[in-house]
Amino acid sequence: MRFAHSLVYVDVTNRCDIGCAFCMYKPLQGEAELCLNAQREATLSRLFASAAKVCLSGEGEPLHHPDLVLAVLHLVRSKTVDLITSAS
Repeated sequence: MRFAHSLVYVDVTNRCDIGCAFCMYKPLQGEAELCLNAQREATLSRLFASAAKVCLSGEGEPLHHPDLVLAVLHLVRSKTVDLITSAS
């Protein structure tokens, strides 16, 4: 699988506690977080290896789950990583 010059977008969570009235993701929000296991880590590592850029976000606040963010960042290695956050 080659994704050279592509962006890999990882949703860390779909849980959000802000509740903005204009949120387009509100119908998708729930109680789910990214669940990493050995197979998913291997898949993400392969995707990250050939991607130009990685973006971490979600239909919620990824920084409410620092353990998951750090685990994914560990897999990314030396790529440019964007983080979409509300900073709440």
